[in-house]
Amino acid sequence: MESQVYRNTVTDKIHKQRVQSVAGTMAIEGLTLSEASRRNLDRYASGQANYQQILAELKAKYQRADQQGRYHVLSTASDIPGVRQGVCKASQRENAERNR
Repeated sequence: MESQVYRNTVTDKIHKQRVQSVAGTMAIEGLTLSEASRRNLDRYASGQANYQQILAELKAKYQRADQQGRYHVLSTASDIPGVRQGVCKASQRENAERNR
């Protein structure tokens, strides 16, 4: 028997509120939520794609870009300098302003 994974679906209203929350949190750090990221969130919430599919697509996209010399592919979140060091962009800005 094949194992199936069931997810609770959310209403469109709740999904929009969650996306706005993500975008707001990112804005605090001076980041924006790209249209591609928003589409991926929409695909996930609607059940059109699961986490593994989206992750595989993103890895393939950035591996292609890396082969063309446009990006450095990060394997884990700990490869991101701000995450590894526990420093967020806002803290980096504050430190830079203090050191001026």
